[in-house]
Amino acid sequence: MKKRIVIFAVVVLTVFLGYRVNQALKQQAKPAAAPRAAVPVVEISKVRLGPLNEKVFLVGALKPVAQVDVVSKMTGRIDQLKAEIGDWVQKGTLIAKVDEDEVRQQVNRAAAALEVAKASLSQKQTDLEILKKELDRSVELHENQLIPRRDLDMAEARHRGAIAQEKLAEALIDQAQAELRELRVRLDNTRILAPISGLVGKRHLDNGALVNPSMPVVSLVDLSTMIMEINAPEKDLVKIRTGLEAGIVLDAFPEQKFKGRVIRLSPILDPATRTGSVEIEVPNPKMLLKAEMFARVELDLGTRHNTLLVPREALVSHDQQRGVFKLQDDTARFQPVDAGIMQGGEVEVISGLKEGESVITLGVNLVKNGDKVRLRSEKPAGTAQKVQKKEGA
Repeated sequence: MKKRIVIFAVVVLTVFLGYRVNQALKQQAKPAAAPRAAVPVVEISKVRLGPLNEKVFLVGALKPVAQVDVVSKMTGRIDQLKAEIGDWVQKGTLIAKVDEDEVRQQVNRAAAALEVAKASLSQKQTDLEILKKELDRSVELHENQLIPRRDLDMAEARHRGAIAQEKLAEALIDQAQAELRELRVRLDNTRILAPISGLVGKRHLDNGALVNPSMPVVSLVDLSTMIMEINAPEKDLVKIRTGLEAGIVLDAFPEQKFKGRVIRLSPILDPATRTGSVEIEVPNPKMLLKAEMFARVELDLGTRHNTLLVPREALVSHDQQRGVFKLQDDTARFQPVDAGIMQGGEVEVISGLKEGESVITLGVNLVKNGDKVRLRSEKPAGTAQKVQKKEGA
């Protein structure tokens, strides 16, 4: 009896072990289930209407309102040069002087020649008076038939000659005076004066150098007002107007903002770059600004109300198009849009969206057109069932 019980137990154990081995082999033979794709988690934002403060940002360099190369009007050697780099000079101040000895001698000779011409005129006038008296006597004698007609004609000829000599002497005086004035102008030109008020920006020559009319002596710059000439794109140029205030920021003064205004706009665009010139005037009463300083310009074009706005992070590129992913039910749909100005963290939408539509912001780079998505506040599908099964177990 005991033997039968042992045999029965062995058989039962063998069958049970065979069943377990068979189940394990079947489990290994089953193909592995494909992992379930994860649904992207996103956040959305509503398209809203709001104000847009439109601004234009440009960059350029500061230029002086006036920059002049001071040149000599005559050839000569500089014997005085009084200007140094950085000196402030008023208009009409003596900058340099060319050696005047030769010109001054010429002036003296011309003055002497003028005196000689005046003396000659005085002599000719005296001679004319004498001949005029002789002519009057000859006329009287001829009327009394005391002298022949020939003597009268000779007296008249001498008188006419004296008149001509007087006119010649007067002409010589005019000529001498003109020559003297010319030489005095040349003498004045030996003094090189400042044509404008400003600072000496550069000194080109030294004392003793030979100068000619085509050679600059010093360069003067007027920094009381600075000018910026900037090329603006045509899409911005049409919005800019003269008189518009400009905010100027420089790297040299990062914490200080200077003010300027638009004074001129070019009516012609560059056909190569499609840009137009904008000229901005910047007052510089404290002389803090220097020529060729790099500056950034901010032009406030005014505020536009009731503009469609979306967060900047919602704007993406898809299939070489700019647009956003709209949330329709639980699906991401790409919507091309025409974007405008960026202001802070928002972008102007010109066309393609309506107020109140939902666009994906966070996680927008993880989705594709037509993908199922899940909002961050939602729980993944199937989570509740797993929890119930666990509790039941």
